Amino acid sequence: MNSIKVLSWKEVEEASPTSIAIGNFDGVHLGHQALIRRCLRNAEEKGLKPVVLTFYPHPMKVLGKRERLILTPLEEKVRLIGLYGIDNVIVLNFSKELYLMEPEEFIEEVLVKRLKCKALTVGENFRFGRDRRGDIKTLHSASRIHGFLFTPVPHIVLDGIPVSSTRIRRLIREGKVERAAQFLGRPYKIVGRVVPGKGRGKGLGFPTANIDAENEIIPKNGVYAAFAHVRNALMKSVVNIGKKPTFGDEELTVEAHIIGFNENLYGERVGLYFVLRLRDEKKFGSIEELIQAISKDREKGAALLEWDAWLKV
Repeated sequence: MNSIKVLSWKEVEEASPTSIAIGNFDGVHLGHQALIRRCLRNAEEKGLKPVVLTFYPHPMKVLGKRERLILTPLEEKVRLIGLYGIDNVIVLNFSKELYLMEPEEFIEEVLVKRLKCKALTVGENFRFGRDRRGDIKTLHSASRIHGFLFTPVPHIVLDGIPVSSTRIRRLIREGKVERAAQFLGRPYKIVGRVVPGKGRGKGLGFPTANIDAENEIIPKNGVYAAFAHVRNALMKSVVNIGKKPTFGDEELTVEAHIIGFNENLYGERVGLYFVLRLRDEKKFGSIEELIQAISKDREKGAALLEWDAWLKV
């Protein structure tokens, strides 16, 4: 996150005329991707600079909700938005001051005066401003007053179900990573640095990378087939999430056995794309049973994992 500057609204520099998409973009899921596409289309048709305006920290955090919420850490979110075609991302500090701004003041001071908004794209349920009073009707009215194109984007619906960050969080917590991937448009990714573990995997013949995850949403305890993004390469891996009941541990860990890789990764940042859930976490009666189970997990995971050209790395 060192390369990303979080700005107060007063620090936002005046821009050339813009096409703006606004939202939290947590997960950068299919719905967010639709916003980005509309923003880019407006920019192309009207000769504008495409911009995504997002927020940090998550507004619900500032408003007192203590639940773990974050699907996508800020640096990863900005990177993904870039992969879907937006080079200009403005991260606004979501403060009580911003929350208490009147909707009309936010439109006039931030969107119109500072960002010279000529086209605006939001989701159909977007709310903003003091007490969340600003909505689609507010923006329709403002677009006529200030002369910008306003295009609310309807929910993306998959198999009759609206795509939302809330639904994706629930699916991941339930271990349903395959279904979550359908709503995201790619496998769910955890990012974090490799930290020292207890070295048991190496002693068992299956060295692992212990990931200190930056994401707040972690898949349900169990064993997963995943792609590890290591040093700009994708490698097949088997990931264990849990407390290692065979050893009686209490600390939750995310450990990746990267198939065919045995180099030191301490301190390096690694990504894990969760593709398939292989089994529940289990307490084994002996170390030999555990070794046999890990061997089967590795064999099954390697056989199931296939390269997907659409995987956003």
